[in-house]
Amino acid sequence: MIDVAGTRVGIIGIDIVRKTILSSNPDDTTRFLDKAETSQKMLNELKEAGVNRIVIMARYGYENELELATKIDGVDVIIGGDSYTLLGDFEEIGLNSAGPYPTVVEGVGGKSVCVATARQYSQIVGELNISFNDAGDVESCSGLPHVMVADSFKRKNDEGDRVEIEGADRDAVYAQINADPKLSIVEEDARAASVLASFNEKVEEMQAIKVGVVTENSV
Repeated sequence: MIDVAGTRVGIIGIDIVRKTILSSNPDDTTRFLDKAETSQKMLNELKEAGVNRIVIMARYGYENELELATKIDGVDVIIGGDSYTLLGDFEEIGLNSAGPYPTVVEGVGGKSVCVATARQYSQIVGELNISFNDAGDVESCSGLPHVMVADSFKRKNDEGDRVEIEGADRDAVYAQINADPKLSIVEEDARAASVLASFNEKVEEMQAIKVGVVTENSV
């Protein structure tokens, strides 16, 4: 539970089971409970504590999260992940999306549940605006997914090499980006790049280590 401008907001986290078991190798003693039942249990506890604005952070997949929104009573917002789903209108730049950003679902009792998802690899930063009434129900839900692009735009020249576009063509790209509030040119964060560089060096060191020798072709 966190405090947002004097209002208590409950946050519940859930994770997809099968992929977690396969990828994370949990201990045999780790228990995986039903996601809907567990979410409802946590929701009830928050409601009993007087919290009526509740967000579920889910690594569950967009379609699963839409279904979850219709099953549990009391959730206001679901921020999802795992399926790498693109939401929003990106037709003009040639990207297909699975639905609107955010997606509003009719939940238990006809209440609105606002669902948004995280796409992948920090390519998109979501801006979500939610208004609640005094009872803690969602009155309105809107937002904008911001696509982060680098200041590098290349295409093949006559020799087949990828080179930066220049002149009027580059100006046209800038004009399209500036005209679309969903698109933003961003610079590399120097601090983040410095931190990542140390890990890249370790990866390169490990890649240079010989771990075995194949004496015959197994194909």
